[in-house]
Amino acid sequence: MAEIDPQTAQVEALLAAGDLHAAAVALQARGELSRARELFERVGDWSRAVAIAQAQGDRLLELRLCLRASQSIRARELLQSLAEADRETQEHAAEICERERAWSAAAQLRLALGDLDAALRLYQRAGDLLGVAIVEEQRGQLRAAVQAYRAFLDQRALPLSDAGPADVPADLLKAQRGSARLLLRAGQPDEAIPHLQAARRLLLSSRDEAQRDLLAAVEVELM
Repeated sequence: MAEIDPQTAQVEALLAAGDLHAAAVALQARGELSRARELFERVGDWSRAVAIAQAQGDRLLELRLCLRASQSIRARELLQSLAEADRETQEHAAEICERERAWSAAAQLRLALGDLDAALRLYQRAGDLLGVAIVEEQRGQLRAAVQAYRAFLDQRALPLSDAGPADVPADLLKAQRGSARLLLRAGQPDEAIPHLQAARRLLLSSRDEAQRDLLAAVEVELM
């Protein structure tokens, strides 16, 4: 009968005693990362599970764990990196987001894949009005897009006195410019001007140089 090495015996003893977390720590220490991660997931130690996925370089696995652990900042970073991945990887990422009910994230990936119908459905499920507006605009449904932009702005109303000087929310600026752009295309400049003026005031209050660079473009649109 083959002799069991002491480390393996320790892990087996911990598992037999039901101390899954200690067993996971022991497995991680001896380099059995996949087994350790699975146990960390079982006991809900998401930070350790995420760290192992990151060490293994598995972005899809790390994304799933970050979504499960509500690590939104790291999840956004992963989604940004996956936006440049191959189509198959993006498909898998979108499926992960849908399984984890991260509807807006799944919609962003479906939009990047060119699946406008799926993106619209997912943004609607998320209640993401800005996402709905963007997709409707790409689908050529301009009236629906304007309605969604307006609904977002009503929901997202922010007094300009509270908006600066600060970093202006990119979503608010995008909605103001999107509304103006579509109204101008529809031949309704009088309705577009208030949105352009609001965008200009937001940009003037911003400390973000990248946003301030848009100021000239907005001022041209106002001419």
